[in-house]
Amino acid sequence: MKAIRYTNFSGTTHAIGIKRTSYGYREGTAALLMFSIKPRWARLIASGEKTYELRRRPPPKEAVGQVALIYSTAPDSKVTCACNVVEIVAQSKEVLWDEIGSKTGCLRSEYLAYFDGLEVASAIRLSLMENIFPEMTRDELEKKYNFKPPQSWRWADSLNEAVVKL
Repeated sequence: MKAIRYTNFSGTTHAIGIKRTSYGYREGTAALLMFSIKPRWARLIASGEKTYELRRRPPPKEAVGQVALIYSTAPDSKVTCACNVVEIVAQSKEVLWDEIGSKTGCLRSEYLAYFDGLEVASAIRLSLMENIFPEMTRDELEKKYNFKPPQSWRWADSLNEAVVKL
């Protein structure tokens, strides 16, 4: 499989070449994943204002260091940007809010409502990358790559071809 190189905003160069197995990753390879995010939050991520994405059920720790495509749900229905998954944090709701609340783009009341009924809250720290992925609509994703955007998140191995072609 072809690999491409990209440079993130910090100047670090990476390569993408997906080789994911059911039990994990082969050394030296990267995987691509996609998060479906409401337009309000997707815009904040794309602008760099929101650096932590909150999740009731985050992806596994293997997602750290991988590239995440941000899909803005309806009415936008398109990929808006790409980010590097820096870390996945899971802590008590109160401790997590105290540490990252100002970087989530939401109010404390929204945060508490989102994690209502859970003892532990999870957040994914994202680092916005140079545009390595073309803005693609839902129709383009489905027709050209046979890829349906997820409800929450999913591995997006089939989109590696789109990244490679840039």
